[in-house]
Amino acid sequence: MFFFTSPIEKLRGHRHGQVYLWVIGPPRSGSTYLTLSLGKNTSHCFSEPIKIPLFDRDNVENWKFPKCRSIVFKWCENHGVADKIIDRFPNSYFLHTIRDPANNILSLSHPKSDSWPRREFEELGEEKETRVQNAVGLWEHYTAGCLDVREKYPDRYIPVPYTSMPSYFPVIEEKIQLRLKRKLKFKDRDLDSAYLQDIQYVISHNVLAVELSKKLEQICQDAKAELLQQK
Repeated sequence: MFFFTSPIEKLRGHRHGQVYLWVIGPPRSGSTYLTLSLGKNTSHCFSEPIKIPLFDRDNVENWKFPKCRSIVFKWCENHGVADKIIDRFPNSYFLHTIRDPANNILSLSHPKSDSWPRREFEELGEEKETRVQNAVGLWEHYTAGCLDVREKYPDRYIPVPYTSMPSYFPVIEEKIQLRLKRKLKFKDRDLDSAYLQDIQYVISHNVLAVELSKKLEQICQDAKAELLQQK
């Protein structure tokens, strides 16, 4: 493997080559898959470490990691503490998993029986229409937060399109300077647009959802163009 040390890292005295990968994105966007795949290639992997008091989400300043060369860590909410993360772990990258909005929202509001990891999202309510509306709001919250990270830290932000996730590893490799040899088998679970008309209708009548969708579409187009240049 090959590693690098950023000027900031040298200045602050961090260990040579230690890289922090923070997976962010809405639930049901492929964030767990990406985290566990990256975890096959990094020194340590932390996916939603709820049962580890050390990683309380409100106390980034107290987080401590083992001595190693690479960490992958997933809290979907980490977009909200990006400033603290960058301050404490300068050699960081935020990997934003981007899934088609309608498919992402459908998976939030009506998760499949074999969805992985299993979660019902009871907080979205019980009625179908209510669940969809609330799922749109939840998706907007996470997506807007991730795009804020992109705006603040463009050099530390890496978009990872859902449908290209496994094949996008070479782009990630080049950006983080860490070789990624292994990955989990990926199953694209997106539905055709013909099955998403109700969701698309709700999105089309929500100004913020439309705005965010357009931004994500352009980001994914740019990311896929970058991927083609790698080949």
